[in-house]
Amino acid sequence: MHCLRSRAGLAAFLLCSLCACQSSGGEPDDRDIYQAYAKALEEINAKGGIRLNMGSAGANQTITFDMRLHAVDKKSCTGKDRVYTCDVTTRVSYPPVKDAIETHDVSLVLFDGPGGWRVVE
Repeated sequence: MHCLRSRAGLAAFLLCSLCACQSSGGEPDDRDIYQAYAKALEEINAKGGIRLNMGSAGANQTITFDMRLHAVDKKSCTGKDRVYTCDVTTRVSYPPVKDAIETHDVSLVLFDGPGGWRVVE
């Protein structure tokens, strides 16, 4: 009987440990934000990238380009219940239009769901 209680206690401990590892329990860190934003940009790029119609200024030319994320630096996050709005500084490039890396301050809404952190549109 004592052996059964020990096994049950061990199983409960392992289950709690696994749950703790899967839940971040708070706001996302730089790595979480980078991964979520990079995945969102990959999905946009996979759908053909970003298209801009230049209108009459560009002789009605449409420009298509991808966004490449190089780095994310978190400045702050606010929120609760697995939804956070984070102000970050990003470093991105826009090939083939512009390969030089630009720095932008952006605000992202992130959700900590079953598949991990993701950007909410």
